[in-house]
Amino acid sequence: MKKNKYTIGIDARMYGAAQTGIGTYIEYLVKNLLEIDFEADASHRCGVSKNNFYKIFLMEPEFGRFKITQENVEKIKVNSRWYGWREQLIFPWQMAREKVDLMHFPHFNVPIMYRGKFIVTIHDLTPLYFPGRKMGGSWLRKKAFKFVFKNAARKAEKIIAVSNYTKNDLMKNFSVNEKKIKVIYEGIKKSSNRVSADLESYGITKPYILYVGVWRQHKNLVGLIEAFDILIKKYNMDLRLVLVGGEDPYYPEIRRTWENLNLGGRIVTPGFLKDNEMASFYQNANLFVIPSFAEGFGFVGLEAAAAGTPVVSSNAASLPEILGEGAVYFDPYNIEDMAQKMRVVLLDADLRNKLVMKAHENLKKYSWEKMAKETLGLYEDMLRLMK
Repeated sequence: MKKNKYTIGIDARMYGAAQTGIGTYIEYLVKNLLEIDFEADASHRCGVSKNNFYKIFLMEPEFGRFKITQENVEKIKVNSRWYGWREQLIFPWQMAREKVDLMHFPHFNVPIMYRGKFIVTIHDLTPLYFPGRKMGGSWLRKKAFKFVFKNAARKAEKIIAVSNYTKNDLMKNFSVNEKKIKVIYEGIKKSSNRVSADLESYGITKPYILYVGVWRQHKNLVGLIEAFDILIKKYNMDLRLVLVGGEDPYYPEIRRTWENLNLGGRIVTPGFLKDNEMASFYQNANLFVIPSFAEGFGFVGLEAAAAGTPVVSSNAASLPEILGEGAVYFDPYNIEDMAQKMRVVLLDADLRNKLVMKAHENLKKYSWEKMAKETLGLYEDMLRLMK
């Protein structure tokens, strides 16, 4: 008996690695979904879908870059930036016009006025604990932010949580029924073997500690810089600290901290990097550190581990669940503990080798293809129930 074909919509407005972890998630979700829900047809240049038709909602410039090679895919151009009024008023109308059977929102920002059936992915509840300075000045905006979160959790047919930590956080904060939540782990990018970045051109000399991520309150960069200062001044270690990611004007205290500690010559800020450049930064680092107070998944720790770099991480939130035995952990609120754990790993070659081996084993749990297959299975389970 032939299966029904359904139309599935995916909110891909945040598509692409430039939007950090969520953008990467969307990019690899779409790529892998279309590969597994697709059947090549030797008599045609395009293939046909095994089961479903996909409508991918994109903004410029990604709309122009997104290439369609399959008959079962249509890209829809939208101009409704996330967290704005157009998202709430215009985007629901655009989705309704496309008549999808099921919509997947890969972030909590589901428009309140959307009336269709949907699944939502919740990566973490970090915005509730660390709302950020950009929105911190507005009581009304904070309230609206929390309301959108609650709306998504309440109205969704199913919630995808990217870790058990996030699942438990949802149950605690929003009283979500456990049966409504499915944990689907994310994957990791395959590390490029082409080491193309000239580290010296960025002013980087080995040995160095590497951090990758945004400059926000919950990332605890001030704490990391203070711990690095201990390594340099108390333990006389000859090191550099490389902070990959964009400097955020809302958090000037990060740069001010290292300037006040006279660490300017030892801290390098190359900004955002391309994937092939990142491979070089990961592979040459002596240590990778995640100092965060909160993380929903921790992509970058897995990417560092995949490059064979030992990881030292905060013991907060989902990080011990995701990184497993492939990392050494510290209390992110204890600067001395952070410094001490980094020092131990830097000085102990046997421990570094052991961490890399355990991390390699842990990485087997994470695959974008597996994530997409589980997500597709969830779509089809929901669509069958909705018939």
